[in-house]
Amino acid sequence: MDTRREAKRLRFAVKAVQDATGLAWGASFVDRMTTAKKLQQALGEHRDSLMFQDHVQATAKEAAKTGEDTFGYGVLHGVEFALQQQTAHDAEELLERLAGAS
Repeated sequence: MDTRREAKRLRFAVKAVQDATGLAWGASFVDRMTTAKKLQQALGEHRDSLMFQDHVQATAKEAAKTGEDTFGYGVLHGVEFALQQQTAHDAEELLERLAGAS
């Protein structure tokens, strides 16, 4: 997720310059930084969901080997998929907003 890291770097660099110089960036710029932070958060949630989904899938496979009912794991997997769809959509909208603000 390079986009997430770049959004974070951008926010931190801007904050460092602002702290060092005391410059006022203006409302438009502050809005862009807020959008960058929201993008970073959406991409982070998406990544976390993918990692959790992988964990659920691996745990379900182990449970199946012992004869455990794995229906609940499938439900969790599906819920995470829905979350991934939403966070990917949110990230796309935020990225478009950032690109359009230039």
